[in-house]
Amino acid sequence: TQTNHNRPGFGHLDIERSELKKMVSPSQRIAGVGHLVKHQICSQRKACQTLSVCRSHYRKAEKKQPDKAEQAILEASEAKPTWGIRKITSYLRTRHVPPINHKRVERVRRENNLQSYAKRKANRRAKMPAPDSQRKQASSLDETWSYDFKQDRTREGRRARILVICDEYSHECLLLDSARSYRSSQVRETLARLMETTRRKPRYIRSDNGPEFKNGKLRSWLLEQGIEPIYTQPGSPWQNGYVESLNASLGRELLDREIFENMQHLQTRLEQWRREYNEERPHGSCGNIPPSLYAGQLQPSTLTITKPNF
Repeated sequence: TQTNHNRPGFGHLDIERSELKKMVSPSQRIAGVGHLVKHQICSQRKACQTLSVCRSHYRKAEKKQPDKAEQAILEASEAKPTWGIRKITSYLRTRHVPPINHKRVERVRRENNLQSYAKRKANRRAKMPAPDSQRKQASSLDETWSYDFKQDRTREGRRARILVICDEYSHECLLLDSARSYRSSQVRETLARLMETTRRKPRYIRSDNGPEFKNGKLRSWLLEQGIEPIYTQPGSPWQNGYVESLNASLGRELLDREIFENMQHLQTRLEQWRREYNEERPHGSCGNIPPSLYAGQLQPSTLTITKPNF
């Protein structure tokens, strides 16, 4: 390709077309033509010739306006950058008429470079043969709760601990409470406040072997309330997988993406995310509907509690 040295900044367009096609997709080349024309680096004809784009295709793409469905896909993908195709599709199917096909979601996201990053594959661990490692899943609402701590920092670098509580059957996030430090007495007070506010109480509550959870006073208080504490084996976080999965989503979708000015800012954003998680975010284990909607479909007659074989 001949280089026009009379135009400033035009020399970098001298590129082998075969190599260019390997570097970028057709939609990216069309966007590149628009960039060159907009900044008056070269003419439309020269830009299309250099980037191997048909001029009619470029003009058609320039005139094309996204319809309502594509606009909804773009807005949802930009607002939820960590969500994948399946979650975006489930999210839009409850809000858009007619329903949007998952293939269209995939095509629009691919054309606009809105694909989410791939999750790291966790190392597969061998199943523990000991009977203590085998546990039965919760069979009804409020049968088993799980709680754990998640840690983050505010802007000044000070530590913030977040108490995370979830229901294992409905996958609801019941509480996200933050503090600079958390003692067992604070855990007891938070649990009492949560049960009084929601008028819900579990039969079992699962946790790791942290000192905040194995404190004697906390265990005695739980037994007085009719709640049996269950502890995972040391070094076996997968035995508390429900709250660990919730912690991963919390970190990926909120904590890793924002800087919190102070504890008040952190608590406000935690409550906003909790409501979004329960009321808007589709959950695969709940049939791709939000956990609160899934919990609301459960009939009160199903709340019979049988002791699981932990």
